Amino acid sequence: MTTRIREARRSLVGWGLVLLVLAAVVVPKLTVPALASTTASTTLDAMVTRNQGSASNSLRSPALTTSAPDLLVALIGTDGRATPHGVSISSVTGAGLTWTMASRANTSYGDAEVWTAFASTPLDAVRVTATRANKQSFTGMLTVAAFKDVNPLEPVGHVTGASGGSGPQSVSLTASAAGSLVIAVGNDWDSATPRTVGANQTQDAQFLDTKTKDTYWVQQQTSPSTAAGASMSVVTSAPTTDQWNLAAIEILASAPTQPPTTATGFVGSDAIAPQVDSNSPGSAQAYSYIASSSGAVSTISLYLAAGSTASTVQVGLYADSSDSPGTLLTSGSSTSPPPSTWVTATVPAATVNAGEMYWLAILQPTGTTGAIEYADTNGTGAPAPMSNSSSLGGLPSTWTSGLVWNAGPASIYAGTATPASTPPPPPAPAPGQLPGQQTWANGVSSYVFGTNDTIEYSSPNVDTLPSVQSDLRQGGLTLMRTWAFASDSDTSILQRVQTIQNSGMQCMMMLGDPENLTWMEHVVSMLGPSCNIYEFGNEPDNSPNGTNIAQMVTRWNTSIPALRAINPQAVFGGPAVMYATSADGTNGSYPSDVAYFLAMTAASGVRADFISYHEYDCGYEPSQAQCLADTPGDIASNYNTVIGWEQQYYGTTVPTGLSEYNFDPGFSNLYNWGGDSAFMYQWTETALQAIISSHMAFANQFTTLNYSGYGELDMFQDSSPYAPKAQFYAMVDVLEKNGGPSTMAIPNPLP
Repeated sequence: MTTRIREARRSLVGWGLVLLVLAAVVVPKLTVPALASTTASTTLDAMVTRNQGSASNSLRSPALTTSAPDLLVALIGTDGRATPHGVSISSVTGAGLTWTMASRANTSYGDAEVWTAFASTPLDAVRVTATRANKQSFTGMLTVAAFKDVNPLEPVGHVTGASGGSGPQSVSLTASAAGSLVIAVGNDWDSATPRTVGANQTQDAQFLDTKTKDTYWVQQQTSPSTAAGASMSVVTSAPTTDQWNLAAIEILASAPTQPPTTATGFVGSDAIAPQVDSNSPGSAQAYSYIASSSGAVSTISLYLAAGSTASTVQVGLYADSSDSPGTLLTSGSSTSPPPSTWVTATVPAATVNAGEMYWLAILQPTGTTGAIEYADTNGTGAPAPMSNSSSLGGLPSTWTSGLVWNAGPASIYAGTATPASTPPPPPAPAPGQLPGQQTWANGVSSYVFGTNDTIEYSSPNVDTLPSVQSDLRQGGLTLMRTWAFASDSDTSILQRVQTIQNSGMQCMMMLGDPENLTWMEHVVSMLGPSCNIYEFGNEPDNSPNGTNIAQMVTRWNTSIPALRAINPQAVFGGPAVMYATSADGTNGSYPSDVAYFLAMTAASGVRADFISYHEYDCGYEPSQAQCLADTPGDIASNYNTVIGWEQQYYGTTVPTGLSEYNFDPGFSNLYNWGGDSAFMYQWTETALQAIISSHMAFANQFTTLNYSGYGELDMFQDSSPYAPKAQFYAMVDVLEKNGGPSTMAIPNPLP
C-alpha cells in the first residue's frame, strides 16, 4: 500500500479573463539552475513516546516539534482481549492532519499498528492521539516519529505485518528504492521481557509493562536500503517463547534528481513538484521554462507518479510564440512506462538557446489504455495551457491552446543524454501466469473476479440451477474455485466442473484430501485439460480439518511431482491458510505458516506455482463504517507481507491471491450485516478495489450459492427465484469498469 498526496483542487483561468489581462500579465518565466546530482536518503527529524501504564480508550503523545516538512509515523502497540483480532485502533488524530492506517498486525493477542500523515510545513508542539475501536480500554505505548527528506508524492512504500505464537519476531519487505528506511512496532502479550534486536537494527523505544506482563517496542533498520529490490528485514532474536505482533512500513526518501550526463541544452525542471496531476487521454498540457544553456536536446524526461497506469506517454518541446506554445520542435514517446520514476524518451535533436523561453508538453494519446499521473503544482503555480483538442493521437505540429490551469512547473525536462544510471522500479508480482488468466484494462488480472462452489449445504444450489449459471456467465465472472473430496463420486466431481463450464468460467479445484495421493492422481487424470489449476488442501491452520502446516508440506513434497507428471500443463499451489499471518504451532522458527510453507518447499525444490490464503477482516469490527475503513489497509498489508516472504524464501514472486474472501467468516457481524444490501455492495466494491490496487493474480469471493453461513455468505438468494444479491452486482460493476466482458445492467434500487 502506498500513501501519497492526492490531487489538489485545480485553479482555472478562463480564456475570457486571459484576453482581458493579456497586455498586463505575461506567463512567468521560470529559470531553473543547472543540475547537480543528488543522493536520496531520509532521516529522523524528531521522535516522542508515551508509555501508557493505566488502561484507557486512547493514547496521547507528548508534544512534538519538527524542523521541516515531514512524514509523521504513529507506531502503536496495545494490550487487548485474549482473542485474535481482539483489539484495533479506530482513528489517529493530531496536528490538523489526515491520518491513514498503513499496517496492522493483530492475529496474536493485542495489536501493533502503524499510521501515517504528511505535514507540508514544520510543526510546533503538536500532540497525536490514537483511539481504540469499540471504546475498549487497555494499556499500551504510542511513539510518534517524524522523518524528513521523504518523497512528498509517495512518502510510504511497501508495508507489511506478521504475527506468531512463538519464535523470533520478524518481518521482511522489498525495498521500493534506494535510500528508504523500515520502521516497525511490536507487542508481546505474554511477558514483560526486553527485546534483543538483530544486526543493523536500532531499538527506538521499549515499554515493559510489568503490571499486565506486556512488552511494546519500536525498532528500525539502522542503514537505508542500497537499491530497489533489496530485501529489508526487522528482526528480534529474543525472546522466542512468547506470542507477538509486528507491523512495519517502508519510508521512501525524496526522489532523487535525474540530471543528464551534461547540462548542455537543458530546459525544464528536475525537481519533484508537490502535487499529482492527470489529464484524460487525448488532452495535452504544456509548461513554460527558460533554457539554462544552449545546445542540442536529444532526450525529454518526465516523472510519473505512483498511480500512473498509462500505456503510452508522449512528450514534446515547443518554441515560444508570444508567451504561448508555438511550433513543435521535437517529440518522443514511451511505451508501458513504469510509475514512481523518471521516464526518458529519446527525441530527434533540436537546438535550444540559453535565456529563451520554451514549452514542454505532456500527452497520453487518445485510444491508449490506463491513466497518466505526473507531478506539477496543480492549482498554485504558473499558467499551463491545455490543448484545444481533447482527442489528440499525437502532439500537434502547431499548438492551439484551450483552457488554462495554474499548474506549472511540472517535473519534466529536456537534456542531451540519458542519465548514467536509473534505479529500477520495484519488482511487481508476476501477472498472467495462471492458465487462462488475462490482463484487462489498467493491468487488472481477469482472475480477481472469481467465486467459490464450496460444500453443498442445501439444495438447490449453484450446481443444480441453470439460472444461476446463466447469471454468472452473463455477469462475466472468470474463475470458480470448486471443492472435491475423496468421499465424492466421480459423477459429483464432474458435475462441479460442468457447472464451471456452463458458467463461462475457468476451473480452480481444491483437493480436499491431500493425504490421499491415489485419489488425487485419479482426479487429475480424469479431469485432464478441463481443470488446470489445483489448490493442495484447505486451511491447514484450522484444527477441525485434521491436519497442520508441517503435515501438509510433507505431503506436498511427495505428491506434487506425481501430479505434475500426470498433467504437465496444470499448476499447483497453496497453502490456503485461514489468515495470511497464521501460525499453527508446527511452523518452527518461521514467522507464519505461509513463511514455513515457502521455506520448506524452496528447500525441497518442489516450489508452489502460486500462493493462496484467505481474507476475512470484519468479524470483530465494531461497526460497518470501521469495517469499510479498515478493509483496504488489511488487504494490502496482508498481501505485501506474503509477497515479502516470497521474495525472502523464493527470491522472486509467484502469482498470489485470495482463494476465499468475505467480510466475516461466521461471527456475529455476518448475521447482522450480511442481509444489508447497501453495505454488502459497498464492502464488495471496497474489497475489490483494494485487491486490484495490490496487483493480486486472483481472488475468489466466498461463495456463490451453497447455503454457506446459512445463506448470508452466498452471492445469490437461497430461495426462489434464486436471484443475484447486491454483492454480485458490485462485482459485476467493478468488472465492467476494468474492461471485463459483462454487459449486465446494475439494478436500482439494489435487491
